[in-house]
Amino acid sequence: MNMNQIISMVIRIIMRRILGRGIDAGINMATRRRGSKQDLAPEERERARMAQKSARKAAKLTRPMGRL
Repeated sequence: MNMNQIISMVIRIIMRRILGRGIDAGINMATRRRGSKQDLAPEERERARMAQKSARKAAKLTRPMGRL
């Protein structure tokens, strides 16, 4: 393996981690409501949690597709 391949591999790993954190932060911001969590009914809170979970799952599934 030459130096160019090693550098490219390290940069790819670092970029993947940075993008993953950015996507997670964006999902958290998008699913966060303006009001406080005490204002939500338990059903609404559970629905919001499930929406956040499904959004993270969808983002996780689409990440490998971007590599193609």
